[in-house]
Amino acid sequence: MSKKGAPISSVPFISSDSLRGGGVPDEVTFRKEVAAQLAALPDFDHSKRQLIALDVDGTLLDGYGQATDRMYASMAKLSELEVDVVVSTGRSVYATLPVISLFGLRSGWMVCSNGAVVCTFETDADGNVNYQVCYVKTFDPAPVIDTILRVIPDALIAVEDGDDGFRVSAEFPQGELAETRSVQPIDQLRATPVTRVVVRHLEMSVPQFSAAVEKAGLHAVEYAVGWTAWMDVAPLGVTKATGLDYVCQQLGSSAQQALALGDGSNDLEMLEWARHGVAMGHSPASLLEVAQTSTQGVESDGAPAVLDAFILWREGMDK
Repeated sequence: MSKKGAPISSVPFISSDSLRGGGVPDEVTFRKEVAAQLAALPDFDHSKRQLIALDVDGTLLDGYGQATDRMYASMAKLSELEVDVVVSTGRSVYATLPVISLFGLRSGWMVCSNGAVVCTFETDADGNVNYQVCYVKTFDPAPVIDTILRVIPDALIAVEDGDDGFRVSAEFPQGELAETRSVQPIDQLRATPVTRVVVRHLEMSVPQFSAAVEKAGLHAVEYAVGWTAWMDVAPLGVTKATGLDYVCQQLGSSAQQALALGDGSNDLEMLEWARHGVAMGHSPASLLEVAQTSTQGVESDGAPAVLDAFILWREGMDK
C-alpha cells in the first residue's frame, strides 16, 4: 500500500447504536456523532494532556499487516495535534518497532506484550527507532505450562523474555513469531521468570481450543484467546490498561483523558479503562458490550474514521 494520503471515501460506518439494531450512518454523520459524543463528556478536556491508545493488528493493520492510504493520512493528521499517540499491542517490542516506523511516529511511548513491557522510543534522523524499556512485569511460567500441557499435551509453547524475544518448545508456523531466539526443552522454558507465555495448537478450532483452556482452569494469571487456537498468558493484573496507566503516570495524564481503539479480547480492559473506548466492527461481543462506540472493520477504514472524528472534535464542531 502507498503511504500517500487518499481522499476520504464514502463508506458506511457503524455506531454502537446501529450495532444494536439501528441504522448505519454515512461517514460524515458518523464523524459528527462521535465528535459530539466526545464533546458531551464533561471531563474530556482538550486543554489537558490527552492520550490515544491504538491496538495494532485488526485495528491499524489488516490481516496481512498492511495499512490503507486512509489510515496513513489519519495518523499523519493526528501527529500534528498535541496528543500522545500510544501504540498498545500484544506484539513484542521487536515486532512493534516496524509499526512505529510504518506510521512515521517520531517519539513517544509504546505498550507491548499486552502491558508487560512499556518503552519510550525516538526515531533518529536516519529513520532508526531507538527505544528504552521503562517497565517490565514478569511471572513464573511453570504453573501455566504444566497446567496447559496436562490438558493439551501437544500444544506449542513459547515464553517471552521481555524485549529479548521468544524461546519455544518447537518451531511455530512461519510468520507467527518472527522474534524467535531458540528452540529449548520444556524444562528450560519453565525455569526462569518471563513476561508472557504463548500457547498454540495447529489443529484445534477456536471453540475446541477455548474449551480446553477453560477445562485447564488457569489461575493467578491474565489470559486472552485470539482469532486462532492461540492464547497469550500474562502476569496476574497485567493488561494493556495497566501499561497505559503507567504511561499516564509518567506523562501527568489520566484515563479520563484517553481514547482507546481495539478489536480483540486482549483490548477489553483497555476499552474499559479509557474515558472513551471504541471497538472495531468485527470485535467479539464481549468487546462491543463495553465500548462506548463501535466503528466499521479494519478493511473498511473503521479506525481512521474514529481518529478523524477525534480531530474534528479537537478542531471544533463547526469544521
